[in-house]
Amino acid sequence: MNFFPLSPRFAKILMIGQQHGCLPYIIAIVSALSVGDVFLPEQQLGFSAEEDEDDQISTYQRNIARDVKSKMRSDYYRAHANFTSLDAESDAIKLLAVVCAFEYEKNPADFCTRSFIRLKAMEETRKLRQQITNIVMANCPGVLVKFEVKLLPPSKLQVMMAHLCSVSLQLLMFEFDRSKR
Repeated sequence: MNFFPLSPRFAKILMIGQQHGCLPYIIAIVSALSVGDVFLPEQQLGFSAEEDEDDQISTYQRNIARDVKSKMRSDYYRAHANFTSLDAESDAIKLLAVVCAFEYEKNPADFCTRSFIRLKAMEETRKLRQQITNIVMANCPGVLVKFEVKLLPPSKLQVMMAHLCSVSLQLLMFEFDRSKR
């Protein structure tokens, strides 16, 4: 486990993913989680901020600004909803959907803009996926044959197993946090 450039909890989840036949998907999830915030935070977009009461701005201009913010908020939530088709309850599976969708895009920058996703985070996720896959191939012959940039959509069973692995990760994190007290 110590040959992975990850926290021990993530390395343990990789082993669980291998046991359940969903290792490439777990690598994608762990990579995205390791990189950090893949989605742009709502607060950063400015549509959740309170409107300032500037007397110099006309009611018409305020209404236009409110409509623009409302459309952006709607687009933001719609983009997030697009990634919940595999599992509406699991944030980890939502990350998996984002990673998979990103790799199929012809114009990744445009995809990230439309989907309110950080392009740099997705590029780092791809690099980490490749690095982890290469480490697995070097240290566990036969487990993975090659790095697949474009993952096929997971089967229902693989989604269920990946969800179980993400729940295992949450339990490991909970135990780790509890042991630090």
